[in-house]
Amino acid sequence: MPRLNSKSVIRFLFAALFTALSTALFAVPASAVPVNNLYEANVPAGGQDEGNRNAALAEALAEVLTKVSGQSDVRGNTTVRNAMARASAYAQTFSFTRKATTGRDAGLRLAASFYPPSIDQLLSEAGLPIWGKERPQTIIWLAVETDGNRYLLPADGGALVDAVQLAADTRGLPISLPLMDIDDRQALSFSDVTGGFIDRVIAASRRYDGNSVLIGHLRQRGSNDWDARWTHLLGGVQRDWLGNGGSLWASLTSGIDGTADALASRYALKSGDASTVEMSVRGVQGLADYANTVNYLTGLSVVESVQPRVVMPGQMLLTVTVRGGRQALADVVALGRLLETDSSVVDSGSGPLAYVVLH
Repeated sequence: MPRLNSKSVIRFLFAALFTALSTALFAVPASAVPVNNLYEANVPAGGQDEGNRNAALAEALAEVLTKVSGQSDVRGNTTVRNAMARASAYAQTFSFTRKATTGRDAGLRLAASFYPPSIDQLLSEAGLPIWGKERPQTIIWLAVETDGNRYLLPADGGALVDAVQLAADTRGLPISLPLMDIDDRQALSFSDVTGGFIDRVIAASRRYDGNSVLIGHLRQRGSNDWDARWTHLLGGVQRDWLGNGGSLWASLTSGIDGTADALASRYALKSGDASTVEMSVRGVQGLADYANTVNYLTGLSVVESVQPRVVMPGQMLLTVTVRGGRQALADVVALGRLLETDSSVVDSGSGPLAYVVLH
């Protein structure tokens, strides 16, 4: 396949740059699920006076640091504890609201947003990683036993669904619950979930296009005493654990926390020098594909810059400056829906990452 001459390449790149800026013309497919509220938190407040406000801001800061780092134990870090004592210095905005509803989010609450560069710098100083906004969608199959009833929790399951979503939001974890319509009921039963029939769960999960799967079994033993058993599946890796027991909230959050910890251990990156990674992309059918690919890569949290090296009809070679190196880039691209691995290329572990544009 002949290369374009230099004038053609220049014309191509200028046209593509214009196209990339014209986002109204070309929509870029989302990478996994972008979590856009990582630097925001909504926490209980004991009052609106200075002491209660500062205490609530400290809790909001800790929640944001937990979400952005992916680490559940940030309060044990000395640098974080010192920052919590002056949390207002990191806050952009805050306001008080009062919810009249029942549940864990009832009563007076403080909503706060924090300045992202300051939070990232704080995590770097604390030696903690940063987990970007592109995060795997987790489909949750939750079997519940309570008061003699046994069921799989549906997406419209009321207060328990609200509690699941609140726990996930606290960790910055994008989740979905099954519809439990006729298709789901035919594909999967309560006994399949509690009996460990993993293949059936995986098959039923395909319609939801999630990158990870959480299987849970909550069983009530007393008025405020629950057992929990969890299994997380990601990329062929299975992890099993038991919940903390006790209250429904504690048992429920043990599953969400375990999942967030597992995902963060793979995708969260400690700060360090960026490196360059070569990437080849085939199936580029025109300016829209070029613009969408460059826009998509540039928008990834781990990517600092994207430079075209060679542009030919149908394909291109890019140099990507990325934090975390080659594997970090491969991991986050695998979560998206724009590029798929080029199966015609054998990955040596050192050559360019090879992809094909999905159409």
